[in-house]
Amino acid sequence: MARLVARGEAWVGLTDSDDIRVVQRDGAPVLALPLDAESLLIPNTVAVTRGAPRPEAAQRLFEFLQGPNVVERLIQADALEGLSPQAVGIRTLQPDWSRLIADLEPGTAQLKAIFVR
Repeated sequence: MARLVARGEAWVGLTDSDDIRVVQRDGAPVLALPLDAESLLIPNTVAVTRGAPRPEAAQRLFEFLQGPNVVERLIQADALEGLSPQAVGIRTLQPDWSRLIADLEPGTAQLKAIFVR
């Protein structure tokens, strides 16, 4: 999405910070909106899938990706704003995940009705 905005094919886009940084490094006049109380921070995540074909290798990758060197590189690449939402220093949106999960199926049906044609 950041590349579409950079090329002028879209006026606005929803993307993440590292994609914005890539087009900025390429010289595109693209800016991110500042984080505020309506911003939803979605931290980088990693998980080991139950029943994975190589669980030991998956566990090693899981542990490696949580290491301080990887975290620091993600921060330097603008792919991670900080070690936690609290470290960002700005109050952001705090969803009620239990309520969202409880409403997942009706919400999914509504989104399908709007977007899947």
